[in-house]
Amino acid sequence: MLFRSDNFAGYLQTNISQSVQLSFPVEGGDVTLKTLAWSGGLMLMAYSALSIVVTFYFKKIVGQLLKGHPFNEICYRALRINGFIFMAATIIIPIFEFIFFSQMVDVITSPEINLDFSINANYLWIGMILYILAKIFEYGATLQTSYDETV
Repeated sequence: MLFRSDNFAGYLQTNISQSVQLSFPVEGGDVTLKTLAWSGGLMLMAYSALSIVVTFYFKKIVGQLLKGHPFNEICYRALRINGFIFMAATIIIPIFEFIFFSQMVDVITSPEINLDFSINANYLWIGMILYILAKIFEYGATLQTSYDETV
């Protein structure tokens, strides 16, 4: 199924912050739902995979905490893996977003629209904090093991 730009009355209205209306003429080109669905599906799958994996490892951590064993190998490995996942998401998620939004912007040939690729610094910070917590839990697991062996 094809959508042609002449079906849209020639303008794309976009709301941005502070209630400013911008109008851009949509010139030439065809927008296919197939390409938008693929790129949007890839972005959705990336976010879903991130959510599922992070939830899985946090569930492991919470399970160990409820058992009363916070300082063990399972907890610090799960924290470290989540830290690495968030650090990887710093680059991977923006790639999928860039692919999706570049497909959307391809039909708009206005010089006022720029599409930039930038990393998500929030994911980087979360990943670094989780990695530091993993190192603290690893040291706590070492201390717990030595304490258990001496008693």
